[in-house]
Amino acid sequence: MKNFSATVRVHKKQAVADPEGKTIGKALNRLGYNNVKKIRLGKVFSVEISAEGIKNAREIVEKISREILSNPIIEDFDFDIKETA
Repeated sequence: MKNFSATVRVHKKQAVADPEGKTIGKALNRLGYNNVKKIRLGKVFSVEISAEGIKNAREIVEKISREILSNPIIEDFDFDIKETA
């Protein structure tokens, strides 16, 4: 078995409202950051796993991201994965 580290990013789909992001954007504008046009909130997960190889590791991270870490109805996800020592 090899060890892998993954970073999973979960964010709302573009068609889904993001009231928290909108509130943060308004606050930034009030503070003078007028160049910020849009901000969306998301979540980041760091995952360490053991797997037979990179292909198996990707399958595992994909499955837990889809089934546990995100709500596929309103969220999308992407991830990076690398082998660790």
